[in-house]
Amino acid sequence: MSGTITINSTDLANAIKPQLLQMPEITQQPYSYIIFTDGINYYARNGTTGQIDFSSTNASTVLQNVFNTITSNSVVYIKSGTYNLSQDVTLSNKSLVIIKGEYPYIQGGRIIIHGDTWDKAQMNIVDRLIFNGSSSGLRLENTYQNKVINTKFIQNNVGLELLNNTQWTEETTIENLYFFDCKTAIQFSTPQGSGTSSYEHTRINHILIDMYQPGAIGINIQSGASLVNGIIENIKMWLHSDNEVGIKIDGSLSNTYMTDIVLESFVSSPTSLYGIQLGQNAEFGYLTHLVTGGSFTKIIYNPYGRWLPGGGVTRRNSVNIPVGTNNTYPIWTEVLVPMGGAVSLHAPRIKITIGGTIGSGETINVIITFRYIDDKLRQVEKTFTSTGSYWLTDDDYYALYDDCNLLRFIYAQAKTNQASTNATVTVTAYASS
Repeated sequence: MSGTITINSTDLANAIKPQLLQMPEITQQPYSYIIFTDGINYYARNGTTGQIDFSSTNASTVLQNVFNTITSNSVVYIKSGTYNLSQDVTLSNKSLVIIKGEYPYIQGGRIIIHGDTWDKAQMNIVDRLIFNGSSSGLRLENTYQNKVINTKFIQNNVGLELLNNTQWTEETTIENLYFFDCKTAIQFSTPQGSGTSSYEHTRINHILIDMYQPGAIGINIQSGASLVNGIIENIKMWLHSDNEVGIKIDGSLSNTYMTDIVLESFVSSPTSLYGIQLGQNAEFGYLTHLVTGGSFTKIIYNPYGRWLPGGGVTRRNSVNIPVGTNNTYPIWTEVLVPMGGAVSLHAPRIKITIGGTIGSGETINVIITFRYIDDKLRQVEKTFTSTGSYWLTDDDYYALYDDCNLLRFIYAQAKTNQASTNATVTVTAYASS
């Protein structure tokens, strides 16, 4: 049969589309975009129209176009495959976005979730992705109540990074993650620009960190980073090389609850292998249940003698108490925070030490204050005319106890009746929680 068949450009394009484009319709379409690859090209299918809105040989181009196009309260679904990012891609100033996958491999560049201010990047979720390779990983910048769950990080320089560069990143949920052979698994970075120190109320739960590189760090709290009032629980770390650190603290974990942490060493004769390492200005969290296996140089390396509160007996030794003059007490000094909350009635033991020199006619008065969880205060005042040490008696403790029995703080104040003094006051406290 003779004749000419004419095919227009649109029909030709449809005819040669990869078979993967002919995906079956999803009965209930919850996705704003479905991103997929045929191994050469990358595509973004609009979940409402069913059309391919973006395609490129560059995965970064497709992802960035999608992130720029979607509004808050969107769902981006990334199908299985390998997505080579030529550069970082950023979801900027959007909230309630879910980035969910079939465990696709994201490599070559990072995904960044960014807010110009914390309230512009709230409640986003990253779920079921694999960040693969030294340059890839996930960063949260100036976000609030974001969640990273069910995700893997493989051989990243920094797997999951939280960074404050304009405000703060707070109330992040980090849960059910696996880190394999990362240089640093989770990092709370030193703030940059106008970023504050706060990573407050972050929760890290059910994490496995598998470490193989000398110099590797499991969880890194950098200088100036403040992960306070948080929770770190159900963490397992396998340390396979010398010169690794499970948890490195140069910033603050003050009032952060740390429990059910397992540190297991596979190094037979380590020379510099630490479960937990504290820097000069570190603030430790409240540790209740730490399990270790294998050999460590030190389970907790604390060269600067930082305070280590935890379950059982907590001690603060020789806390310096400023001495007010002219019979005036200065503001109280925090001596002990029994962070477990419930302190048995006869558990606290407190010693007051008067050092230096007490002048003729001089008296030093010291007030010890117990502050309970309901803000009730109970106090005893002791008077000294000579140097030496004094342990509070049973009668003193009886005056300090309250029906609440949930002790929150122990404070101390000191004063002299003189205009100046050469006397010093220190207080040592022990408490069981």
